[in-house]
Amino acid sequence: MQFAESQIYGRTGKCCIAWLKDFSCRRRSKIADRDGVYLKLFLSLLKSEEPRVVFLQQSSSVVMIADACYERDARDWVCGLGGVLVDQLDDVKLFFSCQLTEQQRVPLGELRKKQIIFEAGTLCAFLAYCLCMELFCGRMSFLYVDNEGTKFSLMKGSSENLTVDAMTQVFVEVETHVKTICWLSSCSKIADEPSRGDCRVLNEMNFTHVSKDATNCRKSLCMSIGEKRGKMAGHALPILEK
Repeated sequence: MQFAESQIYGRTGKCCIAWLKDFSCRRRSKIADRDGVYLKLFLSLLKSEEPRVVFLQQSSSVVMIADACYERDARDWVCGLGGVLVDQLDDVKLFFSCQLTEQQRVPLGELRKKQIIFEAGTLCAFLAYCLCMELFCGRMSFLYVDNEGTKFSLMKGSSENLTVDAMTQVFVEVETHVKTICWLSSCSKIADEPSRGDCRVLNEMNFTHVSKDATNCRKSLCMSIGEKRGKMAGHALPILEK
């Protein structure tokens, strides 16, 4: 499995290997639903006969930078999501800036926790990736985030945080179908201002505003995440969007 994992897209193999290690170390004895999904996905990738393509890319990569903010006591902008994309090859410059309402923050754990920046940051990174995945398809890409927990959770494809874990499951599945090699790293200063609703600099630099598309994309993602989380918890979560 470890040998084959390096020859197909995505990081499903890494997830499967980690869980099988738990079995070999007797830390568990039952395959959970989420484990079964990844094992079946990994098997389907092996049967698809579509190997990972190794190529020398002369052009520049696609860069997506995502950031989130959460200030519980703020009056009008409590939790914001911001993302900036630059594709020098096709001369594409995009950004989005949106915020989550009180109802939309509840499934992230706001009623149970004082801080949900981890959950919000992961949602923002996932949203940024899915919003522009057509540009990522078949190309090398970079996704920069401003939360170490988010970075490592997306890299591993799992998290002990149930909400983030549901997001990583959907992320791994999407990444596999996009057929890209995505590097995750930390640093998202340029996305800090749009995450707080300040888009002046990006507008002056003639970046295209795609916040409406981001809102529509978020609705679909939240439904998928809610379904994943509901299966893990044994009940359905309320949808983040009405």
